[in-house]
Amino acid sequence: MMEETKLPDSTLPNFQQSEYEKPPSPLTCQQNSTLNSHKGLITYDDLPSWHQDNPSIFTSYRPITHSLRDSLKTFFTLHNETFNIHTHSIPFFTCLFLTGLIFYIFSIYFPESPLVDRFIFSIFFLSTMICMGFSMGYHTLMNHSKGVAEIWLKLDFVGIVLAILGDFVTGIYVAFYCEWKFQVGYWIMIITLTSTTLILLLHPHFQGLRWRTFRVCIFIGTGCSAFAPIIHAIVYFGWNQVVNGTGMPWYLGEGGFLVLGAVVYSW
Repeated sequence: MMEETKLPDSTLPNFQQSEYEKPPSPLTCQQNSTLNSHKGLITYDDLPSWHQDNPSIFTSYRPITHSLRDSLKTFFTLHNETFNIHTHSIPFFTCLFLTGLIFYIFSIYFPESPLVDRFIFSIFFLSTMICMGFSMGYHTLMNHSKGVAEIWLKLDFVGIVLAILGDFVTGIYVAFYCEWKFQVGYWIMIITLTSTTLILLLHPHFQGLRWRTFRVCIFIGTGCSAFAPIIHAIVYFGWNQVVNGTGMPWYLGEGGFLVLGAVVYSW
């Protein structure tokens, strides 16, 4: 019988020490699930397809609740919608406070101010609060269910359009304070534009991610129509009067933020 030849141990491959045979660590295998199971959060891949909006955000999603109470309970918790919720909730409650304060100042220091002036201010603050409130509601309740998320997304669009409308109404009123014909003309213009914008935004055909850029362009186009009355006022009254009497730099700054927000949204 032939004697069995044994190779030295040093010549054998050290499979036990091979990195390919090492079992992966629990942290390596379960890192995402562990991090996202904190406080009941889930990952992008765990979401239903209708809720997968941004593949660049991987973690910290709230699960679908099908419960108004459970969705509202996330209002003060930490997740990837926390920033969106409170960048709208803080302006909402701030605007609510300022509305009361300004009308108190009106009653104390300007008791003889025309009723129409107060009404115009009311339009501005009311449209702003509606915009902030609808956006706050959308980001809070978007994890309720598909139907509720779609309803609140449309309300979010409505709020943005109403904010543009309210801003136009007050700006035109101040810019053409004694020129009611110009006021009415531009009010008709912006009401027509915002109504058309709403019809397109709420139409079922233009829903979904594939139409996001189209919706952004509509918002920007409606907002940029403000240049028509601005240019008109500069030509009619002169640069100095428009800048000093209407607060035009603030409107231009607001328009810049509108465009910036629309571009960020389109990403």
